[in-house]
Amino acid sequence: MKDKLLNILICIVFSMTLLIGVVSGNESFLNIGVSIAWVIIPLCLIASLLIFLICIIFPFIDDPTMKHRVIVLLLEITKPKRFKWMFLINDIVAITCLVISGWIFTAVSVFLIKMLIKLMCKMALETLELLNNESA
Repeated sequence: MKDKLLNILICIVFSMTLLIGVVSGNESFLNIGVSIAWVIIPLCLIASLLIFLICIIFPFIDDPTMKHRVIVLLLEITKPKRFKWMFLINDIVAITCLVISGWIFTAVSVFLIKMLIKLMCKMALETLELLNNESA
């Protein structure tokens, strides 16, 4: 529960700093939001790379306990999100504010990273479906 609250808090702080910076014209808030974006981008790249490697290596795992751990991890990654609409609104607000303030490259980078994460989650879901088809 703490993880979900922290995730929601980070999303709200990210979009609100950008929104306050654009509406009030305060560059400090805008710079904080852009800094948060550039911290999120490499972290998401690392996470998507790890998900990709797990999905590629998964068929070659022979140890049953390790296979079970990977399955639990993939199930956690593909679990439906409760506040999906809030994250969508957060993404729209953040990308729009970045574009309005002139941070076009950062806005495109945030958008592409979000799409990469979605793609990797779908890949993890396909890996789980493949596993269920093999075990049936």
